[in-house]
Amino acid sequence: MTCQFSVPNVKSEWFRNGRILKPQGRHKTEVEHKVHKLTIADVRAEDQGQYTCKYEDLETSAELRIEAEPIQFTKRIQNIVVSEHQSATFECEVSFDDAIVTWYKGPTELTESQKYNFRNDGRCHYMTIHNVTPDDEGDLTVFQ
Repeated sequence: MTCQFSVPNVKSEWFRNGRILKPQGRHKTEVEHKVHKLTIADVRAEDQGQYTCKYEDLETSAELRIEAEPIQFTKRIQNIVVSEHQSATFECEVSFDDAIVTWYKGPTELTESQKYNFRNDGRCHYMTIHNVTPDDEGDLTVFQ
């Protein structure tokens, strides 16, 4: 974001939703003559809000809105066959790290238990069914 004051090299401050932003981490501020810049690296959904640049009693504001890219499956779950009492591990991959996926058997959401174990490694998500029985057969679905 940039703004410009009529006087060069003044000391301005940046705010997000009324709270002062410190130029550290992902937030960087610069002043080039009359132009004041705020750069946010690796923009995230929590960065949304109203940003204000202030110098004494002068201020200007703008709204930052983040449109999240839709998550897509880059690898879909596959049918597998195992013998009774073995474990079955299903795998899928999504287009973003740290996405939250939910596993279903039919209309029922599966939850972590001795029977079901969930883990992820970056974009890959795994669901293991322990001690498989004929009751475990059926449609398995995963949603992100």
